Amino acid sequence: MTNQDLIEGIVAEWIQQLAFEPYAHFSETDLHLDLAMQLKKGLKDKPVNTNISRGKRRGESSSSFYRMSRVHLEYRAGKGQRSDISIFSSASIKKIDLPDFMDDKNEPIKADYVFELGTEKFGVQKLPAHTKRDINKASSAKICGYVFLIFRNVTSQNKIKKQKVIDKLALQLKNICKNKNRKGIKFLAVLLSPCVARNKLKFFDGKKFQDCVNINNLAKIRQAVCQFLQ
Repeated sequence: MTNQDLIEGIVAEWIQQLAFEPYAHFSETDLHLDLAMQLKKGLKDKPVNTNISRGKRRGESSSSFYRMSRVHLEYRAGKGQRSDISIFSSASIKKIDLPDFMDDKNEPIKADYVFELGTEKFGVQKLPAHTKRDINKASSAKICGYVFLIFRNVTSQNKIKKQKVIDKLALQLKNICKNKNRKGIKFLAVLLSPCVARNKLKFFDGKKFQDCVNINNLAKIRQAVCQFLQ
């Protein structure tokens, strides 16, 4: 199993947890923290030695080095931007030779994987602009950038109005997928409808939201994540 397979398996379990408890998170920041913790746990993240000696600032030699974890929040994503979550390789961390995560060439190390998350809080109309920014930030990843939309349809509107919201969302997502045009970026949109189908969730296939997946079936959720990451 590659690191990427492992990461996408962790994401599937995380999505299952979101479906079980759709009200456990109030904000996008809650999601950042929760996914970062799941990644740390699943990847068995432990601090890795940098190339900065603990005696460097004092001008002394030392066989001990400062350490850095592999999973981080709010790391730089170029042009003054910050990414939601970043994962670094041990090899990259070992190249850190200067403060502020710089290597010996005074260049910032790059994350192997970058995650950007969005929620229904931005609204359907603002979704394209927000997602475009997220795609730009996720493209700073060396191996793969992930852009996730977790949309909770929690309105108390009637069925017809609820469906209109979903149809508008699907149209925006269709345009986003069509215009993504970035290599190394994977996009996934998940629809949670706890007020309608509490044991179900839907995945966007590039054109529409596919039929519900039972939240109790982790194998099916893993399959859907692999299938609909695009």
